[in-house]
Amino acid sequence: MARRGNLSLLIRKCRLNPEEAEELLYDSFFDYAKGICAEYSCNRFEQLDIVKLGFKKAVKYIHQFHTDSGNPPEDFKLWIKKMMIYAAFEYFRKNLKLSYFPYSDSLEIFNKMKAGNYKGGMLPQNVDTAMAQLPLSNRIIIHLTTMQGFSEQDLARCLEISKEKAESLLNETTARFYQLLLAAKEAIPGGCPDDLQEEVIENSMV
Repeated sequence: MARRGNLSLLIRKCRLNPEEAEELLYDSFFDYAKGICAEYSCNRFEQLDIVKLGFKKAVKYIHQFHTDSGNPPEDFKLWIKKMMIYAAFEYFRKNLKLSYFPYSDSLEIFNKMKAGNYKGGMLPQNVDTAMAQLPLSNRIIIHLTTMQGFSEQDLARCLEISKEKAESLLNETTARFYQLLLAAKEAIPGGCPDDLQEEVIENSMV
């Protein structure tokens, strides 16, 4: 893995000579990228195809990488991770296998929500019920935003749509998910806590 000084040099070289960029990135980040793509592939052949596609995307967008934080290497690793996820989505979409695109299970979503700013007395089975009723496209968006921290801009690049369309899609998905979560809570004896109802209303109006 490239250190801070080496990373700056690597990025400069990639921007100056795109023809060599893919090989430079491949040599420096192959093991890391392969580990990311293992989570987004069904077998070793798909894994390597996604890795190659991911590095092509990294070369294409490397001029857009910028960081103002005090830890550029970690920021670049996160950026490489996004490139690999973009590649995985494109791979499954173009091969008409989007239903195989791995998205987080309900327990992962539940734990992430509980660790964040989500309130309310929801249970894992509430999330499971809500997620099961969402279309595949919405479940993927929940995974990308909740588990991977994707912004509207990240979604736009991944789905190859405008930022405005991505924002609209995210708002629609969030509203639908919270309405289904509320319905799942109300189906349990004892009803739905007021704080969750208020949160559902707030998120439905985003």
